[in-house]
Amino acid sequence: MKKVLVLVLSAIVLVSCVKEIEFNGEQTDPKIVINSLVEPGKPVTAYVSKSWFFLDPYSQTESQIPENVQASLYVNDTFIGEMTPYIDTIWTADSSWLDIAYKTMWAFAHPYCPETGDVVRITASANGFDDAEATTSPLPNAPICGISGQKITEWEKYVYFAYGDSEQDTAWCISATVEMTLNLVDPNPGQTDYFRIYINTHGYNYGDDICHFSNTMSYTDPVFSNASMGLDYFGSNIPVFTDQLFDGGSYHVKIPLYVYLTLTDYVDPEFYRERIFVEHLTKEYADYLGTCDQGDDLTQFFSEPIQTYSNVKGGYGIVAGRTMDTLWVNLPLEE
Repeated sequence: MKKVLVLVLSAIVLVSCVKEIEFNGEQTDPKIVINSLVEPGKPVTAYVSKSWFFLDPYSQTESQIPENVQASLYVNDTFIGEMTPYIDTIWTADSSWLDIAYKTMWAFAHPYCPETGDVVRITASANGFDDAEATTSPLPNAPICGISGQKITEWEKYVYFAYGDSEQDTAWCISATVEMTLNLVDPNPGQTDYFRIYINTHGYNYGDDICHFSNTMSYTDPVFSNASMGLDYFGSNIPVFTDQLFDGGSYHVKIPLYVYLTLTDYVDPEFYRERIFVEHLTKEYADYLGTCDQGDDLTQFFSEPIQTYSNVKGGYGIVAGRTMDTLWVNLPLEE
């Protein structure tokens, strides 16, 4: 009886702490949103939508595409042409909520492929909206990098499960740590450059055989001490770092790679390779990444809202540039 009384009193106390807070801020009119990540040698694509008020109960069910919207492409202040609208095919309309998402993923594309050093500007206009535009600074050079000093510091193989009587009917797990050195050369001496290094966590099935792997990286090198974000093993918060420690020269970045593999008797070494991506970013992209994840940590739940960086005039969004180099690492199937 005493326990029941305590629970009732606790519930009354908790209910009494609930308080509605009226929103006294200003509700702004919707604006055009432009998001585009431009890469040298690739056609320009921009996602165009409209902003919505975060307290609007109908914002998620309405189309996020401004009516009669048009987008144009300029390179080095020269008009290249109108961009062609299309629906991004990464979405499918198999259900009602996917149909909504399908409609919101309108994109605009132009076949023109800019080159390194070009200045790209994208404009968008629609009836009832302010004109919006954004320019990304000269597109960066491709990263100059390679891998050396690769060695296995930890390696363990054990049975995952057996689905037969023979050894060939056994699935194995391999857990390993691979330490490597990534050699990065500064492509632009005398100016600040921005970089990211990351991998994508993978999971694969190959026919009837069990073949998948998932890997993570750790960032322990001093070059990351000035990074704008911390490490998140779930794929976000990838550190952005500068060439402050190696401007005009080269730098050897030490990176541990933590490997987890599952495999059967079918082993294809070409399948068990990991891609390490090295990005060279424009300042706009670095500034955007430096703000988009701030305040999302659980310990900062009650912190002040963070204004995400935007370089779109007359609207919201980010238009930025990057180049990328892909490095392949053979995963350790044997000790």
